[in-house]
Amino acid sequence: MMERRTAERLVADYSNPVHPVHPCFYPRILAILARGYFGWIMRRNLLAFQINLIRRKTMRMLLLSLFGISVLVVAGAFFITRKDSGGGMLGREIDHYWEVGEFDLTDQHGKRYSSDALKGKVWLANFMFTSCPAECPVLTRQLDLVRQKLGPRDDVAYVSFSVDPQTDTPDRLKAYSEAYGSDPNWSLLTGEMEVMTDVIRSQFLQPLTREVDGDDPENNTIYHSNLILVIDGEGSVRYYYDGLDPRAATSLSRVVEVLLEESRS
Repeated sequence: MMERRTAERLVADYSNPVHPVHPCFYPRILAILARGYFGWIMRRNLLAFQINLIRRKTMRMLLLSLFGISVLVVAGAFFITRKDSGGGMLGREIDHYWEVGEFDLTDQHGKRYSSDALKGKVWLANFMFTSCPAECPVLTRQLDLVRQKLGPRDDVAYVSFSVDPQTDTPDRLKAYSEAYGSDPNWSLLTGEMEVMTDVIRSQFLQPLTREVDGDDPENNTIYHSNLILVIDGEGSVRYYYDGLDPRAATSLSRVVEVLLEESRS
């Protein structure tokens, strides 16, 4: 009888709005609330992490974009103002270096040839000797390529100075030039040893050294410049380029064209 009243009281307690939930369910309810709370905390932290990750990625992309733009700007500026392996700019202004002064020598036809013949012309100068086995044919070939690129012109001249005038007589120079085709604007010059040496060293400022074999005086080793110089109509060196570089003919031709345009302005 006591157990029945207790059960009936429990049923009444469950139906009472003041005690809607039996205390035995409190731990479970607290566990559910705890899971909900901690789940909300985790979701909030995950959302914050994702937002920070997106921000970092956005910032990284922005920095990479700015870096890429900076590289392009610097590269563009370098390309516009760069200098190649020659002297002077490849833009529309060519530098001035030094005046070569006057000279009076002999050409491949045995005729007198002076610097007066070059006044008002843009001309190229190189240094060679006919018995040179290696560099000189390359230098002469580059000069020939420039002639081909520019075509026949009366306002452009080509002058080759012999660094071995004792061997390079006018007849020998003429035979050497015929292998590259005759051109009235290409002069190969020779003269007295002291005169040629002074012109090359003192006026063109190019190195020139000769070593004579004591046992065989005719067996000489000659060290000379491989540069090809561009001189304007007033006798001023405006550009130079390594004649052994495969790009020499292209670079020299461009500079000559700029100087020709300059002379007409």
